[in-house]
Amino acid sequence: MTMGPYDILLSSPDLRGNEQDYIRQCISDNWISSAGPFVGEFEEKISKRLGRKHAVATSSGTAAIELGLIGSGIKSGDKVVVPDWTFAATASAVAHIGAEIILADVTRDGFGLDPVDLEKILQADREGPSRITAAIAVHPFGHPADMDALMDVCNRYGIAMIEDAAGAIGSSYKGKPVGGHGKVSAISFNGNKTLTTGGGGMVLTDNDDIAEVMRLHSVNSQGPNYRYKVIGYNHRMTNLAAGIGLAQLERLDEMLESKKRISDRYTAYLEQSGCLETIPHMPWATSNCWMYCGLAKSEAHACSLIEFMDKNRVQVRIFWRSLASEPAFQDIQRSDLKNCREISGRVVALPCSSHLTEEQQENVIALLGEWHKTVGAHS
Repeated sequence: MTMGPYDILLSSPDLRGNEQDYIRQCISDNWISSAGPFVGEFEEKISKRLGRKHAVATSSGTAAIELGLIGSGIKSGDKVVVPDWTFAATASAVAHIGAEIILADVTRDGFGLDPVDLEKILQADREGPSRITAAIAVHPFGHPADMDALMDVCNRYGIAMIEDAAGAIGSSYKGKPVGGHGKVSAISFNGNKTLTTGGGGMVLTDNDDIAEVMRLHSVNSQGPNYRYKVIGYNHRMTNLAAGIGLAQLERLDEMLESKKRISDRYTAYLEQSGCLETIPHMPWATSNCWMYCGLAKSEAHACSLIEFMDKNRVQVRIFWRSLASEPAFQDIQRSDLKNCREISGRVVALPCSSHLTEEQQENVIALLGEWHKTVGAHS
């Protein structure tokens, strides 16, 4: 069976567990909307795995970041520091609540938010009418950012640290689960994530008051009489989605092991061939290997690979570009962004679904070699 224009997709759901059984149970019990037992069970199991006290299931990872910002007291007119090299939703969530975005550089060795650049931005802000109230750390392709260094900067300047762990469930930083750092943390369960609910997210915290605010804003109204205490949102996860999530969670460790094997095979080939530059893994980081990426020599080099793979029905794509290069973010305040400019458009994601077979990966690697020999080495 082929999948649209591709025989091998970049990252597709691995639905070989109890997903269908739990969906049938939802339909049989008539619990298909945001009420239902699977939602609370999913929240409890994720919070336990990540070592958090509270979890609120949401309709998306973007919604989770928005609720985390609101729960942390970020309001219209505040400024929030966001890495320039990230998925647009990290910054969009800030804009959605009326706060202002400041784009910061990333480190060259792991591509996470640069604590040195963050401190420069905060120091400059302190010299003016200080309005920066939070920073968001992102874990690119599941590789943890340097959370100790970032938390140290945030604590010294008295701002909130929001952890955008969208694609990083199963990763750890110095032995502590990613998603367990900062005032709040947000996870995505989009269809391309290692653990998916089809579409959904979760926001986590250890603070009782923050948890109450986030839950209140996620449901619009509360109580048997549907009284409105705040002007909130409808950011709730459905029972159907939570059922899929529970089935996925049962197999998460198995999927993580598969992702690690896939990652190791790609790394061995790239280091031997020089086809793409490998991206370093820092000694304090254990990645969930959500998305396997290599670094092309230039954006044109990356695009030539994508075009070659497209012709061979294999899905490969540029992972992220610098937000500062995107039309929607042209007027956003930013730092120098030297590293972001250097890597923008060059980071290429290779097929890495947890159910990718060794034969399929060998086919991808053979195509990489053919491209490198005939095109890539000369582009």
